[in-house]
Amino acid sequence: MQGRLTMHGLFLAPGAVFALCGVAFGAWAWISTIGWVPTTGKVAANQLRADSDSADYVPEVEFMARDGRPYCFVSSVGSAPPRWSVGDVVPVLYDPTHPGDAVINTFYYRWLLPVGLCVFGAGLAYGGHLLGRGHA
Repeated sequence: MQGRLTMHGLFLAPGAVFALCGVAFGAWAWISTIGWVPTTGKVAANQLRADSDSADYVPEVEFMARDGRPYCFVSSVGSAPPRWSVGDVVPVLYDPTHPGDAVINTFYYRWLLPVGLCVFGAGLAYGGHLLGRGHA
C-alpha cells in the first residue's frame, strides 16, 4: 500500500502542476491580448533559429495596422520544416497601442502549448489517481 501511495504522489503532484501551468499560461495568453485587433499579414521570410541541439524556422510577418503604417514581427513559435511559405497570408492579432506587438492568430501559435500542458498534466494526475485507488 505504501508503494502505491508513493507512486500516486509521483504522478498526481506533477500532473497537477503541469495542468495548472497550462491554465495559467492560457489565461495569460488570453488576457494579454484583450483589446488587440485582428487583421491579416503576409509571411515575408522564415528565419532559421538554431542552437546546439535543434533548429527550427520562425516566420517573419508583415502587416498593415489601422494607422495605415506597415509593421513587421518575428513569431516566437517556430517549426521544422517551416509551417508557412514566404508569401502565405496568415491571421494576425496586434496591439493597437503598440502595433509591433503581434502574434499569428492560429490555434497552433496561440493555444497549442497551454492546451498541451493541460492535457499532459491531466493525464498524469488521472494516472496518479488510478494508482492511488489501486486500479492501475
